Amino acid sequence: MLRFLRAAGYAAEAFSSPTEFLKILPSVGPGCLILDLQMPGLTGFDVQDAVAKQANPLPIIFLSGQGEVQDAVRAMRYGAEDFLGKHESNAELLKAIERALARNARERTRRQS
Repeated sequence: MLRFLRAAGYAAEAFSSPTEFLKILPSVGPGCLILDLQMPGLTGFDVQDAVAKQANPLPIIFLSGQGEVQDAVRAMRYGAEDFLGKHESNAELLKAIERALARNARERTRRQS
């Protein structure tokens, strides 16, 4: 995934665990997150909750092979930009990333006003 995102022109970064990402979260600049529901230590929903509490929360795209309808509903209800299955095409993922980055830019501009 990381190699694909970088090849698509994104400055992507991967973390060994959600906890590692949350350590740097307050200093994260513009962007978006791609999360799975099941990760080592914390769930994607745990990370979504932590991100939502930030002054500049990042949009989240869930990419999961194990998600159920109720998981997608919960994710979207709490502000996820999208909820994709791992079988989705790369084109769909890239479209979701573009929407998430545009949303992040709009929200950052609005908060600065």
